[in-house]
Amino acid sequence: MRDKAMAEVNPDASVIYVPPPGAAKAILEAIDAEVPLVVCITEGVPQHDMVKVVERPQSQNKTRLIGPNCPGIIAPAQAKPVWPLHLVVVESPLNHDQRAVIIDHP
Repeated sequence: MRDKAMAEVNPDASVIYVPPPGAAKAILEAIDAEVPLVVCITEGVPQHDMVKVVERPQSQNKTRLIGPNCPGIIAPAQAKPVWPLHLVVVESPLNHDQRAVIIDHP
């Protein structure tokens, strides 16, 4: 099923928005499918799950992993203005801290 979907869609990226208990499995599935870029915004992924995940991209060089616990990625020329600084918001406690640092320390 996954191979058929990969052949039909040929994705450039996979963005993972699943609860922490399922995040590692979703990341591993994307890595096994050799999706070039995997972005996981899930916070609180169990560390013992991430040990398995971190080892997997080292055994193949086709997938780059960003996250977990990341607010996503930003393409500066394509970002939509949300604050005066033109940041893209993904609801996360981390974002509020980052926004404060950027605004308080220009």
